Amino acid sequence: MIGTSPSAEASRSIRKVLVANRGEIALRIMRTLRSMGISSVAVYSDVDANMPFARYADEAVLIGPATASESYLIPDRILDAARSVGADAIHPGYGFLSENAAFAEAVELAGMAFIGPRPNSIRTMGDKLSAKEAVALQNVPLVPGSDGEVTNLDDAENLAKTIGFPIMVKASAGGGGKGMRVVHDPARLREETERAMSEAQSAFGNGLCSWKGLSLSHDTLKSKCSATPMATVSICLSGNAASNVDIRKSWKKHPAHCLDLLLRPNGPLRLGLCQSMRLRWCRNCRILGRC
Repeated sequence: MIGTSPSAEASRSIRKVLVANRGEIALRIMRTLRSMGISSVAVYSDVDANMPFARYADEAVLIGPATASESYLIPDRILDAARSVGADAIHPGYGFLSENAAFAEAVELAGMAFIGPRPNSIRTMGDKLSAKEAVALQNVPLVPGSDGEVTNLDDAENLAKTIGFPIMVKASAGGGGKGMRVVHDPARLREETERAMSEAQSAFGNGLCSWKGLSLSHDTLKSKCSATPMATVSICLSGNAASNVDIRKSWKKHPAHCLDLLLRPNGPLRLGLCQSMRLRWCRNCRILGRC
């Protein structure tokens, strides 16, 4: 719970986890829980009643109609479901409520563990715009782009000329490729930005988007930083994250063979960033460079 000491958090006993997601994401989590001897609880909408994840779970709770905004995206329905089955923890998967700080806080206030970052970390790093401000304070060099959300497209078109094309339109909230567009043609920038905003609003309940320059001649080197509730931070995985052809799945991971040249020198920077964010569980760090 909020205010719980790190040692108390680390020793919390978890016997039953509600998975606040659907499909393959939920099923993978449930399989891992079963291998650990932990009971799983599915939440499902009307149309998902017979989906594999709902049948695989030890328990399943109906939370509403098919539309995500009326089921999976309503925190109170998830919390009510968790209370009704006596869950000890909630795992949000990714997407949906996974980067909703208010939801994470509500879970902890309800006496359950939120399997993910701390609410304050989500507020800072779960929103790409506030995350950009936070890492700038750590003297991290940033890819050129808009300073904040794009609100007035008429005014922002001059900014686009400064950034240069191609431009990545990216939702401030969420992930998984939703609310993301790559724009090569200036004539399509307004249309694609509006489409990204609409998609982000539907998926995450937040339609804010930003722009950033997209370099096709560089590799995006991604490392996953892991931290325990005892504040031990380590870099446990590094790879080359190349853009997928259709961008719907954000990144495709490959081994990064130039760690010595590009990633390892930045290790202290990434560790400092994670510690300053009071990281818990896992977070991604990306560095732009050439292998």
